[in-house]
Amino acid sequence: MLPATVEDEGGAEPGPSHLGTAQKTPSSSSVLVLEIENEMLRKENDKLKKELEKQTFSFSQISSHPDIVNYYTGLPDAATVLFLDTLLSKFDLQYHFDWNVQKMPLIDQLLLTLMKLRLNCGLVDLSVRFNCCRATVTNIFITISSALYDILYVGMMENKIPSRFKNQTSLPHCFQPFPNCRIVLDCTEVAVSNTQSHLYSHYKGGTTLKALIGVAPNGFITFASDLYGGSTSDKAITADCGVLQQLEAGDMVMADKGFTIRDILPAGVSLNIPTFLVNGQFTMEEINHNRLIASARVHVERSIQRLKTFHILSYIPYQYKKHANKILKVCVSLTNLQTPILREIA
Repeated sequence: MLPATVEDEGGAEPGPSHLGTAQKTPSSSSVLVLEIENEMLRKENDKLKKELEKQTFSFSQISSHPDIVNYYTGLPDAATVLFLDTLLSKFDLQYHFDWNVQKMPLIDQLLLTLMKLRLNCGLVDLSVRFNCCRATVTNIFITISSALYDILYVGMMENKIPSRFKNQTSLPHCFQPFPNCRIVLDCTEVAVSNTQSHLYSHYKGGTTLKALIGVAPNGFITFASDLYGGSTSDKAITADCGVLQQLEAGDMVMADKGFTIRDILPAGVSLNIPTFLVNGQFTMEEINHNRLIASARVHVERSIQRLKTFHILSYIPYQYKKHANKILKVCVSLTNLQTPILREIA
């Protein structure tokens, strides 16, 4: 008889202990590791979601694209925006609401302000783009635009109309017949929400504010008055705004025929406007004179058209009405930072 042990080797069925090795269940330690890894992934996912929610529109996103910079800011390139940022960084900013905006870089506060001036974006639009509340948008806009007014207009333009001799150093060909021209005057209007009768403009058919703009022969804007009610006459604004006090004997002022201001000009200052029609027909001399003036005044018209590309001047929101004078003069200053208009005409 064979030993029982030999018989078992050939045909015995595996016992329950062998089945345990084929269907082994995860240990408690491996389950713990999986749970920890899952929690880490969940936290990482939440962190990424929050970062995406905080992502805002910024100057760094557009700075390498001059055409996009121009669209959003009205300025020709990133270098010009950075120039303004440098000026602002040296300025003692006094925030409008008496609390500083610290979470947004100064360059992006400048971008927000320029976008408001250029595109007249709404408060909600800007608050979403820059991930801030509407009060912060207003705080930034009034603060930065006021600083730009002090730096660019008061510091560089106010009461500094170039002399006729300085104008002659950059006199375009169409102004050769008018070498003594000191300034070319015209008015522009800005729509506002108001029911006061003195703001009604028959020309615009609505309530407006009106300013006198002065342009040098080379197309550079050299003067901007405060804003007056839309019903105020060109002559009344010219007499009141202070431009006449900067003129000297020998200067010539050019304007369109609506500026009947000859009697209020300082002694020795002449006026050159298109000839009025008399007896139903212009003489050949009058035709040539009017043609020369029209050719020269194209610079003024182009400059004012450029100024109006800052769309906040198409309609100043009611909450910024008391800041309208500064807004206008900041837009004037920014217009002068664009590509020289003579290069375009040439």
